[in-house]
Amino acid sequence: MRKRAGIPKGFVLLLVVCALVSGCGTPEEKKEAFFTKGQTLFDEGDYVKARLEFKNAVQIDPKFAKAYYMLGKIDLQSKDFKQAYGLIMKAVNLDPNLWDARIDLGRLLFSGRAFDRALEQAEAVLVSDPDNGDALLIKASVLMAQKEPEKALTILTGLLDKGMTKPDLFMMLASVYNGMGDREKTGEVLRKGVDKNPEAAALLLTLARLDARQGNLASAEKGLVRIVALDPDNVRTRINLASFFMDTEQKDKAQKTLDEILERWPLDEKKRGLVAQFLVKARNYNGAEEVLKKGLELVPSGFLAPQMLGEFYVRQGRSEESLKMLESALGLEKDPAHPEIIRTKIALAKVHLLRAELDKADVYIDDVLANDSGNLDGHALKGRIYLSKQLGTEAVSEFRVVVDERPEDLAGYVQLAQAHLINKDNDLALDVIKRGLEVKPDSIALIKATVKIYLIKKDVAAAEKFCRDRLAKSPEEAFTWNLLGRILLSQKQFEPALEAFESASKLQPGWPLPNNSIAGIYLIQGKKAEAVEKFKSALKVNPGNASAWLTLGNIYEQSREYDKAVAIYKDALKVLPRLWAASNNLAFIMTEFSSKKEELETALDYAEMAAKLQPESPVVLDTLGWVHYKLGDLDKALSIIEKAVDKTTDNNAINFHMGVLLHEKGRDKEARVMLEKALAGDGGFYGKDQAEALLKTIKK
Repeated sequence: MRKRAGIPKGFVLLLVVCALVSGCGTPEEKKEAFFTKGQTLFDEGDYVKARLEFKNAVQIDPKFAKAYYMLGKIDLQSKDFKQAYGLIMKAVNLDPNLWDARIDLGRLLFSGRAFDRALEQAEAVLVSDPDNGDALLIKASVLMAQKEPEKALTILTGLLDKGMTKPDLFMMLASVYNGMGDREKTGEVLRKGVDKNPEAAALLLTLARLDARQGNLASAEKGLVRIVALDPDNVRTRINLASFFMDTEQKDKAQKTLDEILERWPLDEKKRGLVAQFLVKARNYNGAEEVLKKGLELVPSGFLAPQMLGEFYVRQGRSEESLKMLESALGLEKDPAHPEIIRTKIALAKVHLLRAELDKADVYIDDVLANDSGNLDGHALKGRIYLSKQLGTEAVSEFRVVVDERPEDLAGYVQLAQAHLINKDNDLALDVIKRGLEVKPDSIALIKATVKIYLIKKDVAAAEKFCRDRLAKSPEEAFTWNLLGRILLSQKQFEPALEAFESASKLQPGWPLPNNSIAGIYLIQGKKAEAVEKFKSALKVNPGNASAWLTLGNIYEQSREYDKAVAIYKDALKVLPRLWAASNNLAFIMTEFSSKKEELETALDYAEMAAKLQPESPVVLDTLGWVHYKLGDLDKALSIIEKAVDKTTDNNAINFHMGVLLHEKGRDKEARVMLEKALAGDGGFYGKDQAEALLKTIKK
């Protein structure tokens, strides 16, 4: 009897396999199946599996624009913006009609300050869809960035009238009204936004901050507490609440909020680190150290606590303890290429570099680059070592790597230019800075570097033209007006320089630098009496004229009439209690010309007042640290002035003070570096004679 033919077992298996991979259909069907599954996984928040599905889709069709776009969106979720930009750009190039991709590309370009290119993406969408709300929001954002708030307001109010209720719309409207000085309208818009979006944390936070500024503390606290309740696992919301309590002198509540973080996440190193950073910022150094040490005890195998303690100790002027702590972390992992070992060696190199121990720093950096040749922090530090040794060619090689791979690193451009200057390649240095300005056109460091290079080239006309060209486009740049004034003053063009400094002062009335220069010009010209009369008359007309107070005080300072300067600054603070420059100058004069403890403590009060108003100002930090030094607290002085040095490299007085403190700590090698830097800088500073004498003593 003949056997009936059956279905081969292998064929059945093949059918099962085909079913599992979405069927043995056409490539188009497979591609769409992978994409659909990836979309489902993305919507569920499973980005790892979603990425695999989208990758499978583009393997089948390398020109599948939607899949590239979704891969870019996954990178947006993980905040890998560089990778996201490349993928979304590819998607748009493959399919210019992929409007959602153009919207996200526009947002990325805007965040990178490529405003014109962001606008191009928005306009491309608006050609086909004139009412596209997201595209209109990007266009309004660009107009705001280009300082055309009225045009932006027209777009935004139009969207509001059409019923848009997105949180971004209300945030942008509030920003426009706030910029126009309409506080009432700002609050109204934010409250309407919160009403439409009761769970929008960004709106709630902005409204809370506005309430706090306007003294509505109960409302501000209620809003911040609500944000925490909406997202209890978000530590940042709790940090914001603690900041509010600290700013409003509710220190017990602030501490309770921080304690709750540590109790909720006792073994989470990153959250513990945020608490420690908060305490450092609040100048609770003992508390910060205690929090980190507890972290070391609870998570003995963790790297973050020893790394943060190492940084903390070096900022406290305790570099020996910093080195010991960081060295102990090297024993936590045997693999020299482990990312945390690499980070720890980078930190060790930085400490040795700060201590002017270049060879020891070099050993760690060589080890880092041997195990991670593309480590950009390693290349940057290697470049700094070469700069310190005046090895320009070698430094150029290192900083080129940094700039090419990390184009947003503005310090890299400045350091690469410095390396070219060592080699006397002034034109190459200028080209590098111009590249940096393309990335961030309003960078003060790059603007300043441009002028410096022109002056090194002895091309004063080009330096002046550079400033005037910038001011023609952006007349509100106070820094550039001040820079132009310095250029003109160097050429003894007193009247044009005076006009430039006055322009800077009008734009930033409380900024001391232009006012100091104005005072200096009057004194150089022998017009002290005329200047005093001019500014006293101005104050009679308008007692709230901050520039007049500061210039008048500085005239007395520069003519060494310190008692009169003190009187002026005290009178200024009666009228303008938030005039931080007056508080700072007053503290400095009292510190330099008094040895009585009670007067130094009064100086400390003024210095702390200035620091509260301008906590990031290197000049203010320097004064605060110097008062602590005069009061005999060397460690606290060093920790504060180190922050000032971190924020500026070319302030002669700050470098001098740092040199004195390092000498007092017995760190003469580092002290010598700082004193030499102070004395090599342009212009004089109070204590220059003392700096010269101390340097001679150290060199013996």
